[in-house]
Amino acid sequence: TLDSFNVLLNDVVVPASDANLTSFSSLAGLTHHGNGVFSYTAGQTVGTVSFLYEVCSRACPDFCDMATVTITVRETDCSFIPNVITPNDDD
Repeated sequence: TLDSFNVLLNDVVVPASDANLTSFSSLAGLTHHGNGVFSYTAGQTVGTVSFLYEVCSRACPDFCDMATVTITVRETDCSFIPNVITPNDDD
């Protein structure tokens, strides 16, 4: 699980309070918490996943831009679990 992240922090909007996330593409495991904050829970496949979002000005709704967020999913397999513990460090 990728902790929450705010996509609007990547955008330059003056003033910052003028930014409005108007839409985003769907992605399995992606949750939108509001105000540009998302979290992502990866599946079993490693690689990259992406989604698009659109941000518009609240003052001028026709002033919009789109951006892509790319998330890299890495291998987290813990298939080797030792079955011997040597507390005195003798291996």
